[in-house]
Amino acid sequence: MKTNNYWKTAVMKNAGKNVVSAHRGLTRLFYNLMGRFYDQLYHRLIRGYVESAETLMNDLVREGDWVLDIGCGTGLLCYLAAPKAGGVVGVDLATGMLQKAIKKQSNDQRVYFVNGDALRLPIQREFDCCVSAFMLVMLPREKRWQIISEMNRLLKPGGRVAFLTSRPEFGEQWMSAEEWRNGLRSLGFTGILVIEKDDVFLNIVASKPPEDGQSAMPYIPTQDWILDPGELDGDASFDEGVPVLVS
Repeated sequence: MKTNNYWKTAVMKNAGKNVVSAHRGLTRLFYNLMGRFYDQLYHRLIRGYVESAETLMNDLVREGDWVLDIGCGTGLLCYLAAPKAGGVVGVDLATGMLQKAIKKQSNDQRVYFVNGDALRLPIQREFDCCVSAFMLVMLPREKRWQIISEMNRLLKPGGRVAFLTSRPEFGEQWMSAEEWRNGLRSLGFTGILVIEKDDVFLNIVASKPPEDGQSAMPYIPTQDWILDPGELDGDASFDEGVPVLVS
């Protein structure tokens, strides 16, 4: 449906630009109200959103991993991670979004939700993976990197971070591949990949260096991802068109 493409483009062009994004209190209120409609307006009407998230999480999460989702919303990434994860913690500022997320939970899933501020995470344990989808765009640049630094603090050595985001062609609010790479390198991340799913979605994946004697757990994208060899970080290589990190 062409309507879906128009809606997807409009969402990406206007993300992070409205008055709601500039005020923490308004952001909380807006997403509290949006909780009951969010899945319909974003997950179902934005073509490729759920598919991009599925591919990312299927490739990222290993059996038994503990996963932290910052700005988890109604729990999309949390529940995609749950089948393989040892446990999943989702954090969101808006109780309305979390109420929707909790309603999806089954008794056998180790998925936990926390109402909290990503800049002051009330969490102490370490995680194998830290992820975030379309939350950082709501914030000024400096606060984005504060949150990513906090994710780095909570990540185990050798662990992985991943971000589901969009392209700078839709506006300066979206960070470029170069900005992502430079920022992540400055925080000590390695194995940085900038991956294109389609003409809208961009996925960023990186690893925290392992401790001495520890083996890294690299992210290996599946073959249906489009990835320009020129976008690969220095410690990655290409093999018959399929990107594989070199540990």
